[in-house]
Amino acid sequence: MDAFRVAFSLFFFFVSTLGVAAKNPTVYTVAGVLSGADKQALFEGAVKRIGASDILPDGVLFNSTTILMSPNPIRSALSVCDNLIKSQVYAVVVSNIRGNKLSPASVSYTCGFYDIPVIGISARDTVFSDKNFHASFLRTLPPYSHQVDVWIKIVALFGWKAVIFLHTNDRDGRSVLGRLHNLAEKNNIEVEKSVEFELGVTNLTHSFLTEVREAKSRIILMYANDEDAEVIFRVAGSVNLTGVGYVWIVSEQALQVHNRPDGLLGLHLSHQEEQAHILDSVKVIAQALSEMYEFENITEPPNSCGESTWETGKIFYKYLIKQKLSRGRTGRISFDASGDRLDGDYEIINIQRGGRRVTVGTYTPSKEGKHESELKLKNETTIIWPGGSRDKPEGYVISTELKVVTIEDKPFMWVRKLNPGENCSAEQKEVFCPRPNSTFPAKNGKRLNSGAI
Repeated sequence: MDAFRVAFSLFFFFVSTLGVAAKNPTVYTVAGVLSGADKQALFEGAVKRIGASDILPDGVLFNSTTILMSPNPIRSALSVCDNLIKSQVYAVVVSNIRGNKLSPASVSYTCGFYDIPVIGISARDTVFSDKNFHASFLRTLPPYSHQVDVWIKIVALFGWKAVIFLHTNDRDGRSVLGRLHNLAEKNNIEVEKSVEFELGVTNLTHSFLTEVREAKSRIILMYANDEDAEVIFRVAGSVNLTGVGYVWIVSEQALQVHNRPDGLLGLHLSHQEEQAHILDSVKVIAQALSEMYEFENITEPPNSCGESTWETGKIFYKYLIKQKLSRGRTGRISFDASGDRLDGDYEIINIQRGGRRVTVGTYTPSKEGKHESELKLKNETTIIWPGGSRDKPEGYVISTELKVVTIEDKPFMWVRKLNPGENCSAEQKEVFCPRPNSTFPAKNGKRLNSGAI
């Protein structure tokens, strides 16, 4: 009887699943908004090859349509409406034009309004992780903010216990700060100071770095784009903050500037080739479609920008971020809940004499364990530290100044005002207080400027 029930259950599941698949569309079109004609041809070829493979169910057609990315974000959005949505696309793969993050954002906004998933293959800005603005966006490469994960591993590996963090005062910078605090706490590392600077700063003064010079930690982490990094390096060098004893671990963008000081450590994301990401993204879409086709009732996407949101879009997005590629063209691929790629491969870069970029280590996904990565240095002695030193910096400085403070606490500590020209009484063993603060006794509501204790 039990065997009969099991057999009946399996039969019922098979029939119900077959019923779902039988009602689903048989033609699926995916789109590419890409940076060049060669990328368009590659995308179309990848879709054609997967359509002829056994990834998708029998009888399903896998089609493609593409447009060139426009540097004008408004024109990009209009092109999506006029050329892609009318083709009823199930997902859009979007590239980027170097230095222009507005066009990919406009594609994401437009498609997101209709819940059509967008896969980014070049955009790494943290804003794309914000689901309030980019609800249907995922990407096959990690955002810049994920560099913090590697920074903390480097700091922990060298045994440093405190860091200083320099960052922009925009959403990107504050997002990275939040991630840094979270990871630092888990690794028993103190963020001694975090210092903000304005995005696009051009007139940075020495006073900006006063907090850095007064800190005990000598480990400086910096999240900055190339333009801001150039200004900060110039000012930091003029006050000897890039000399012996300091450590600078900086964002990938900061490694690109011409005045980068010797001794920097930074990261370089491996596998950034657009061609490889196109191939991986198409495979991710095909896998997700295959799974959704089997288990969901799929509705067709909108065919104009005048229609309402796509009923199946949010469901498809969930299938997409569940996908994994163990051997993608860009390495192992999986996604977090925000659609950001996990398991990024990085090279650890050291800037050595003459501005040479030398790879001194790697950060790669572990062969064992879930979402774990391994940090490996080739040899610690190959690293050149700021000031040309080959000795690993201690990471902190011991202050040689002593500050003595006290408060009025009768009968143990008496305080009185000194009149002009009056000295402290040696007989009463009074000591002059040169820097009274707001707790110093006041007369008629006014703080006294000097006194004896």
